[in-house]
Amino acid sequence: MPRFLDTDICIAFLRGTSVVVRDRLLRLSRNEVVLPAIVVAELHFGAEKSAEPRRHGARVEEFIQSFEVVSFGRSAARHYARIRALLEGKGEPIGANDYLVAATVAAEKGILVTGNLREFNKVPGLKLENWLRA
Repeated sequence: MPRFLDTDICIAFLRGTSVVVRDRLLRLSRNEVVLPAIVVAELHFGAEKSAEPRRHGARVEEFIQSFEVVSFGRSAARHYARIRALLEGKGEPIGANDYLVAATVAAEKGILVTGNLREFNKVPGLKLENWLRA
């Protein structure tokens, strides 16, 4: 079952702020870990708005080249509609990009690696791992 990295996990690795994230990424083979396309977009956005967009953009590009990037496809679109309708119907919406990430992971039957349990725990059936927990 592939592990999909959320943006916060990627940032922890890139900044070197989590030994746990670094060690787990280095221990897993590259075919066990993938990136949702929306996470790649968020990483590029963060680099673009940084004080040093060229330097940070190069680091992001180097990082993402180590992984398969999973696009948001037809199956993810169906999962997105179901997840969003369910959560909004319950009055428990999550962030716009979080719907896309959750739908991508659900469509691919993966595990989302994130520290953002407050949002993603709202998505029924979504498998989660928190590598940022102390």
